[in-house]
Amino acid sequence: MLMGNAICKFLQPSIYESIIRVKKYPYLPDLPPSRISVHTVKVEQVMVCDVIYITKNMTYREMKEMLQMAPHLRSFPIVTDHDNKILLGSVAKRYLTMLLRRHVLVTQQDSRATVPLQAVFTRPSSTDLLKDRDPESLLDRTIDLDEVAIDAAPFQLVLGSSLYKVHTLFSLLGLSHAYVTDCGRLVGVVGLKELRDALANIYVRGAVVPERKLTSAGLVHIRKQSNASTENNAAVLNGADVVVRADQQKFGNSLTVPECL
Repeated sequence: MLMGNAICKFLQPSIYESIIRVKKYPYLPDLPPSRISVHTVKVEQVMVCDVIYITKNMTYREMKEMLQMAPHLRSFPIVTDHDNKILLGSVAKRYLTMLLRRHVLVTQQDSRATVPLQAVFTRPSSTDLLKDRDPESLLDRTIDLDEVAIDAAPFQLVLGSSLYKVHTLFSLLGLSHAYVTDCGRLVGVVGLKELRDALANIYVRGAVVPERKLTSAGLVHIRKQSNASTENNAAVLNGADVVVRADQQKFGNSLTVPECL
């Protein structure tokens, strides 16, 4: 039996795994413990750093943009705020979609049914009616998450975990993704895709760190930075224009020159 087990280990990968590799089917291969790379490669080298998350003080408009930005995700992590990013749990995309539809549609339909008694006998103005029926004003409200819908204990990996440990946990527990935290702070997420990319050529080259790709969260971050820089440049130009016009009669040190010029 020991001899047969040794020969079986020596003849890895098997014929079935070879067919899966030739057909390029998605699968999680077994790890050879003798490969030193599976112990030296850490989870922070293969995880996705640009995590799409939600906060409790997020508006319905921001949540709508997030759902449109990541249609492939099935769940989203919940953090305290954008600065600390302490992981509070995760919530399913299906619940967020239902919450958005219920708030925008039901609130818009029942806005006139929940008015105070005094407002019933007073004739509202046209601006008030437009404000109550305007879905854009409803999207600017803060989201109201139900505590029952929040998974308070999503699976987490500690920063510094080896690739061998990550593979073992994914194989034993059947995980699709896991959040990476550092002292409770969300720093990344790793899924089956990242794990497969790192272990694609495990029997030839060992574990390889996959190339960093720009995710949807990274695109949003770059978009926000570009919008902020555009607004700042416009403000600087407007401010500089005002200063120059105000000091048009002055010369020497009193004349202010904008830095962008």
